[in-house]
Amino acid sequence: MRFGSIGTQYFDDSGNPLINGKLYFYEPDSSTPKDTYADVNLSIPNLNPVSLTAAGRQPNIFYSGSARVVLTDSAGQLEDRDPLGGEAGTGGCPAWSSDTIN
Repeated sequence: MRFGSIGTQYFDDSGNPLINGKLYFYEPDSSTPKDTYADVNLSIPNLNPVSLTAAGRQPNIFYSGSARVVLTDSAGQLEDRDPLGGEAGTGGCPAWSSDTIN
């Protein structure tokens, strides 16, 4: 499953790109870190947290199943979403497809 979509960009409350933003990934309903990957084959691990670029954009993030995701800035937590994702056919998001255009 891909987290977000191509070009996903985060902003602070003033509308500026979220510089120094980070995305923490956990197992659903827990504080147990969840592995994420930079490729659809889940073979190139990301660091946890995943840092946003200087423009507030996220890199490629893939994981299996569902996850709790926490977005932070340099001052602390901005959002906490739990759960996100899921396996296709379980009521969660469908598996990522390179044929899908948002």
